Amino acid sequence: METLFWESVSRKMQANVNKTDSQTSLSLDPNVVTFVSSSTFDASLISLNNFINFCATVNLPITNGKQITSGSCKPAPMGLIGDTDHIPSVKFQFPSNRGTLEANQAFTVVLVVKNLNSGNFVNAKENYLAAPQQLDGEGAIIGYYGIVIERMNSLDETVPLDPLRPAFYNAASGKARNGQVTADVRGGLPEGFYRLSSVTLTSNHKPIVAPVIQHGAIDDVVYLTVTEDGNRAPRNTTLGPLISPASEGSTSINTTNLRVDIQDSISMTLDPVIIATGFSNDGQSEPTPGQAASLTSSNNFINFCLTRPDLPLTGGRQITIGSCSTTPLGVIPPQDLIPSHKFQIPRNGDSLYPNTPFIIKLNFHNMKQAITDPLTRYLSAPQQIDSGGRILGYSRIVPILLPVAERGAVNDAVYFTVGDGASGLTVVNTVTAGPPSGTSTGGRTGTNDDSGRSSTKIDAIVGGVSGGFAMIAIVALLFFPSSTTAFKLFLGRGRIRVIQLGNLVGIITHSSTHNRGRIAHQQDDRHYNDHAVGRRSIRLY
Repeated sequence: METLFWESVSRKMQANVNKTDSQTSLSLDPNVVTFVSSSTFDASLISLNNFINFCATVNLPITNGKQITSGSCKPAPMGLIGDTDHIPSVKFQFPSNRGTLEANQAFTVVLVVKNLNSGNFVNAKENYLAAPQQLDGEGAIIGYYGIVIERMNSLDETVPLDPLRPAFYNAASGKARNGQVTADVRGGLPEGFYRLSSVTLTSNHKPIVAPVIQHGAIDDVVYLTVTEDGNRAPRNTTLGPLISPASEGSTSINTTNLRVDIQDSISMTLDPVIIATGFSNDGQSEPTPGQAASLTSSNNFINFCLTRPDLPLTGGRQITIGSCSTTPLGVIPPQDLIPSHKFQIPRNGDSLYPNTPFIIKLNFHNMKQAITDPLTRYLSAPQQIDSGGRILGYSRIVPILLPVAERGAVNDAVYFTVGDGASGLTVVNTVTAGPPSGTSTGGRTGTNDDSGRSSTKIDAIVGGVSGGFAMIAIVALLFFPSSTTAFKLFLGRGRIRVIQLGNLVGIITHSSTHNRGRIAHQQDDRHYNDHAVGRRSIRLY
């Protein structure tokens, strides 16, 4: 903490010397150069110049405030990261989970919200991802809430949904009133089963970035049935036509730029080729009611962190008091490769025996698994994709950046009950890995698929407050498919909400399986042994 204090004091003194010119200069100010501490077990991208010319190293157009569906590169930094007391949180008040509504009848979604300066959105056609994350005077992120509704074939669907086919999307553009935001679904919904998801975004339509990995769910999910008469549908009923699940993207994308100048990786001067001229546009040429002006820049915001000299630079660290990240947002995939997730085990509505080990399996599409050390590489590199256009990452850390604003939910959640009256869905199960299947099984079900195709992995947040502890389970599944190490979860009685927090990347890597395995073991040995959550105990061993 003392080190962070003196970092801020030094930056305050230097920032006052040349505060104005730094926001237009094409030269990187030495006071915002981030030095990431060394690590013995990761292979993260590193930079001597805050990656200011990163987009010159990939063969993609600059995002430049546009929603580019074929892939692009976003040079603006991640920006201001609030403290842990201002991490947003939401919960659906209406409809309630597993509720039933009458078909084709209008209704209003009510979302209870906390810790976001809401109702702030910029022109999505001109300023998409065109500015860093910003905070208000109280330390809250400036942004807005989106609400997404997607059709499913059943309430216990386990196959990832197609994010390009939402049944309803609404940006809740109004300010929160009495801790609530609302969205009208005019005309209602056709008969069917639905998943409702909240999406918390910055004013420039980017998923928010939190200061630490270990935090509860930010967004919420509920499941809804819509019938002709509004009465609950009988079990195993089919409502409406069957829908097709998400499919693996088939786009081949070459991000290699053969004309890269080696100086781009070390130069303290911004390459004019990648200056996003669209960042100079505040998007207000054709004002829309409620629309805010975007923050503007003529130098890709390379010295943005000088505007908040009171905050330390993130520098690969998880800083609970808030910080400023200089790292560019990076490569955005084509829209056909937007990831999608769905829990396979437990299914939504399952019942489990208390104090009995069980597995959590998560199906996913369109991601290439990769991870670096979260203690020294947090938010320290731009988002990257592989040669197939798939985001490199895993289900934690930095929200992925997507090419379009109106889309289905990337994340998922399921609800299940733990109690003596459980159906005994699972007995003694250990972590498993393999391709998705329609049945729940204990033991190993296949080999680890690291290609970004349909695969399974695990993630858990118990009661919405212990998401960080579950990261070891994710790493264990992804990187130890042939290991004898067993990770088990024990839950006491009660109703539990298990939430997959997002396609989170940012500190990502092309490292070998061996390197990633070492990361997981060292994290487990040092940080994740036995954690208590209220009266419920989660034991990883």
